[in-house]
Amino acid sequence: MKYYIFSPKGRTGSKRIFDPLSVKLNDRPPAFTRFSIPESSDDRCYLMRPDHDNVVYVGQDGIDMLDTWSSPIAAHSHNSACMPTSNDDWKFILSARKRKIDCILSGFVARESGVYHPSVKDTNLKEGFGPFEADMNLVSSLMEDYIAQENAYVEKVRALGSEPIVIYMEDSFDTVQEKLGISFKDDAGVHDTHTISNLKAVDYVTNYDAIQAMYDENLSDYQSRFFSDTE
Repeated sequence: MKYYIFSPKGRTGSKRIFDPLSVKLNDRPPAFTRFSIPESSDDRCYLMRPDHDNVVYVGQDGIDMLDTWSSPIAAHSHNSACMPTSNDDWKFILSARKRKIDCILSGFVARESGVYHPSVKDTNLKEGFGPFEADMNLVSSLMEDYIAQENAYVEKVRALGSEPIVIYMEDSFDTVQEKLGISFKDDAGVHDTHTISNLKAVDYVTNYDAIQAMYDENLSDYQSRFFSDTE
């Protein structure tokens, strides 16, 4: 089985899915392969293999890798321009939050703090990191990007004759496994709390309440345009 996990904005808890899934698949012969697909400013495919010192396959080479690799695969993606061209043995997963504004604000905190991997905690904080004001126009723009990226992915998955499995950050760990149709290893050291950050937007974004209010004012519009459940 091959798993393609797409996270439009990268702050949706997708590593919570990808990490334990990778550990589980790594025990299955033949050799397991994990791919990482970063965001791209030019909508090109950049396929990285962390198990090979992040060797990069660009453009069609990356897509060909996804199409032809026969062993178990887990792909962690932030770019739906880099996808297989058929649904052969693939499960397509959409990682999402229900409270979409929390994804956007989490991204702000990550950029300001320099801490992108929650398990690192606060050991690599940028010098001078502290409370900051988030640009509300940028918040709105990022929300529009989020909607567009999520819907573009869903359209591509459906064009392959599949339907994405939506896994929410709000889902219990048991629900995550049920949706994937797989049981994680209990002793793998990768668990439900592995990717929870201790840097909370409410503690650092000085206009947090105003942004939440703006989001709530537009919630019905967002609900009509996001594919995944939106609260």
